[in-house]
Parts: sequence; C-alpha cells; structure tokens
Amino acid sequence: MQGTPQPALAINHISVDCVVFCIENDELYVLLVKRDTNELHDMKLPGGMVYKEEILDVAAQRILKDLTGASVDSLRQFRSYSAKGRTNDPRDTHWLSHTLNTDIDSILTVAYFSVVNTKRTINKESSGIWVPLKSIGELAFDHNRILQDGFNHLQRIATVEPSILFEFLPRKFVISQLRAVYSLIYDKEFDVRNFHKQVNQMAWVKPLEERQKNVSHRAARYYKFDKVAYKRFFKFVANW
Repeated sequence: MQGTPQPALAINHISVDCVVFCIENDELYVLLVKRDTNELHDMKLPGGMVYKEEILDVAAQRILKDLTGASVDSLRQFRSYSAKGRTNDPRDTHWLSHTLNTDIDSILTVAYFSVVNTKRTINKESSGIWVPLKSIGELAFDHNRILQDGFNHLQRIATVEPSILFEFLPRKFVISQLRAVYSLIYDKEFDVRNFHKQVNQMAWVKPLEERQKNVSHRAARYYKFDKVAYKRFFKFVANW
C-alpha cells in the first residue's frame, strides 16, 4: 500500500534585507539603494543573497557594507518573509535573473533593522541614498511592507527599551533634539514644558555643565545618555 504522496521539496534561496533609520534636521530617513539598469530606475532596501554556509548576521553586515559603505554597530533581526509570489512582478523576476544569472522560484528573506545617528555613514560613491520616510514611493519587491514592518517594530522596541531612541542622537544633545526623536518615532507632538518634566524624571538622562555656543537663541544645556544609570534603573524595576 502506497503512502500519501508528498509534495516536492522546494529549495529556497535565502536573502537578507536591511531597514536602517536615521534622524537629521528633525526628519526621519531610511537608507535605500538605487536599482538602476537599462530597464529599471527605482529603489529598494539594501539587501542581497546569503552565501552558502554564511551566518545570517554576517551576511547582513557584509551586504550593507558592499552596497552602501555603511558599517553599523548592531543589526537586529525582526521578521522573515516567505510568502509565495514575492518575486512574481516581471520587473523583479527579470532583475533577479539578470543579477544572479539564474532563475529564482522563491526567496526566504530575513529582515534586519538598525538605527544610526548620522547620514554620513554611507559611501558617497555607492548606490546608497538617504530618503525621507514620508517621501518614499513604491519600492521593489515587497520592500514597502518590510519597511513598514521595520518601523512598527522600532516603535514597539522603543516602548519597552527606550535606550534605542538615544542611538539616533550624538554623544551630547539638547532636549529639543530628544523631543524631535520622540515626535518622529511616535508620530505625535510633545508639549515642550511637559516633555522637559518627563526628561527630568529619566535617571539615565544626565545634564552637562556645557551649553550651546554661537546660537541666535538662548543657549540650551547639553545632556548625555548614561548607560550605567539606565541599566541600574531597569534592573531595579524588573526586580520590584
């Protein structure tokens, strides 16, 4: 008696895509790469195929560096994508075949995200480009969905691990810069006076003796993020 027929095993190609955020001049940016060929003139997230036996985290760092010149301190996995038909768009199918010199039936993609504090992380001679989040149009493949998922994940992480918000900032910052980060990530305005009160209750935000120089307005005090105080506070809360 024959057993139940089993479906044919699918061999998935594995790729990684990186969602990298940056804030400058009170604007939230995303790092994209140009997909510029004779037929295509669009953009996508920095990503590519994983080598055989290559560790995913290593592949993400390698691909981001190769495409944009950017080296980031941390890339965090947040989701995988394997839905059927992700590469069915003829433009994407053609680009994959041309780029990889082989036909691709399906791709399993592991998505990463990261936060950097300056747009100067990329190589100007690369295909990398910083684009304001609110100005991004249609991207290649399902990268609009991956980007939205990455932003949603960033919001969730910031709620339980607010230290990530300070990764957008330089070593010393003024309160208006911190308020801009909160406003952009949570997509709402924070009252200046109330926000100052909230910051004063953050044991991990330490005021410095230094103030702004050569500014047309009243010089604001600089602050810094205190990692030791942050860990001490949340360890205390966890053990409460």
